[in-house]
Amino acid sequence: MRMDKLTNSLQTAIADAQSIAVGRDHSVIEPVHLIRALLDQRSGSARPILQKAGCNLATLNSAINSAIDSLPTIS
Repeated sequence: MRMDKLTNSLQTAIADAQSIAVGRDHSVIEPVHLIRALLDQRSGSARPILQKAGCNLATLNSAINSAIDSLPTIS
């Protein structure tokens, strides 16, 4: 994948997803790390799109956190 072809927002989200994975001692970046990073972006479009679609963000955030917590860690 050529990172220079991605939007700045997506590049930032991927970097943030990596930080989340490393901070939690996960050996790989999973899609759940990326969705967490996308939802945490202040100026991102993921949160507004999901809200307009009627998504319950509190429930989604809880599910994302549970999924991240259940991932295996390196020791």
